[in-house]
Amino acid sequence: MKVLEIHEIKKLPEDKPIFEKKLIKNVEEEGETRSLYHALGMRILLTKVHKKRKKGVTDGHAVGKVYGRDFGPNSDFYHASHLLGEQIFPNKASYCRGEYIVGTRSLNMDCPRNDMKHYEEIVAKKLEGLSWGEKIYYTVIPDFKDEEAIARGVRMVAKSFNHNWESTITCNFDTYIKNEEPGYQIDYMTGKVEAI
Repeated sequence: MKVLEIHEIKKLPEDKPIFEKKLIKNVEEEGETRSLYHALGMRILLTKVHKKRKKGVTDGHAVGKVYGRDFGPNSDFYHASHLLGEQIFPNKASYCRGEYIVGTRSLNMDCPRNDMKHYEEIVAKKLEGLSWGEKIYYTVIPDFKDEEAIARGVRMVAKSFNHNWESTITCNFDTYIKNEEPGYQIDYMTGKVEAI
């Protein structure tokens, strides 16, 4: 999924996420078939802060159990890495449920200043200070190679605009975060993990 051009961004509905279809990848592991879900991308045109009460947070440890992986610190290797972070839509479970990829703890939240949570918090903080007519185009694009079950990383892009659709410096980044974990080697085709 490419980053949209300005004329395409203008056509997006405000504050309504658009998700690319998600796929289910079935993987054989020790005689068992596991299903790994992954969304292919998300984009949204944000215009306001969403200050609704949170219903709950996905716990990485429980997610690790769901995926049947027992690797890494506290058996917490894989997380459900949501494409639209709860900081931005804290009470929009219908937008977030299932719209995730299988990500490492480092990709999701454990690598200060270079994880998904860091960039989600940048967007959420900038939303609080938006002036009338300002908007932020935000997209997250997982990087899947060929038929692999686990993404190699994610591209996260934010671009801010004023009421005249001129670019502003309020919130601008274009970053790639690798789906890796120090001390471990991931088989991206199957999701298997080995300590190195």
